[in-house]
Amino acid sequence: MFKGATYFTGINFPRSVAFRHVDLSNVSFSGSNLEEVRLLECSFKKVHGRYELFDERRVFERSGGEIPNAYFGVVEDTYRQLKFNFESRNDWQSATEFFVSQMEIKRLRLRIEANDLKIRKEVWSGANALPPPQMTCLQKLRDLTPKVYTCRWWRKSLERFFLAGFRIISRYGEQPDRALLWIVFVLVAGTV
Repeated sequence: MFKGATYFTGINFPRSVAFRHVDLSNVSFSGSNLEEVRLLECSFKKVHGRYELFDERRVFERSGGEIPNAYFGVVEDTYRQLKFNFESRNDWQSATEFFVSQMEIKRLRLRIEANDLKIRKEVWSGANALPPPQMTCLQKLRDLTPKVYTCRWWRKSLERFFLAGFRIISRYGEQPDRALLWIVFVLVAGTV
């Protein structure tokens, strides 16, 4: 049905809407409410063991590999809505795949935010390297700004680090057997 790129942007789908036996790999749902749409035996593009929406691919293709920071929330929200949609219909496998995709977008967002904060910190600290002897309140505020950016950068980097560990150890909590293997590995390695 949807051969080329199709856009359902900013639509609040009512409960009566259903997609049946449709390939949704080239459909954009950017800014739409998908929590009540019925997606019956629809297919999505799978990349690296997770679903990848057209919105995410399209932005990566246009921007040369980087998603603009403002767009992260929209893509992350679309994944979240699809996860809730499939959870409400007890389709746990699809809900898991959309949850993993949501967490991957969050991890990418944190990486870009941490890099942005690091750049801002360097710009601010370079601009305020030699403050004048008579400082106004605004200049004192500017001197505090690198510290604020440093604190945010560390927080974002730490959150990103723990999220990456969560991903490696248990695929964001969706594969407890993998976490059990890590525990056994650590116990065996600790006794040797």
